[in-house]
Amino acid sequence: MNGRILSLDFDGVLHPFGGAGQRPFFRKMELLYPLLEQYPEVRVTVHSSWREIHDDEELRDFLFSDRPALENRFIGATPRDVMSRWESIVAWAERNPEAGPYCLLDDEPRMFPHHIARNEDPRFRFIACETTYGLYEGSPALTQLRDWLAQP
Repeated sequence: MNGRILSLDFDGVLHPFGGAGQRPFFRKMELLYPLLEQYPEVRVTVHSSWREIHDDEELRDFLFSDRPALENRFIGATPRDVMSRWESIVAWAERNPEAGPYCLLDDEPRMFPHHIARNEDPRFRFIACETTYGLYEGSPALTQLRDWLAQP
């Protein structure tokens, strides 16, 4: 599998993290659908802790039940036998050496090595979302994602 990989966290990215106003879950996928439609080479994987309690079929449904035409973009979660987000991404990349580059959407830079959170590794683009909002139109994270996608 060749192509760019968008690796997703859920809480704090696809919906706000914490608080009574966080539902409905996955409402920020509406911002990602048009981008995925525009860039057919981009595949989606999940490094969220949700991967620990949900199988790939459930994760795919969470992400793409509103857009079944895009469900083939989901290529699975990062390994469940590796608990750390970063280590699971590395394990996935090692098991899929032909894939990449990667864009990591997450709201917790502290969960990643400093060189990744500071974007010092050209293979990985880390984009931090605002935990209490997740992605939203006009957010720096969404602008950075669009910039990454627009690169050849």
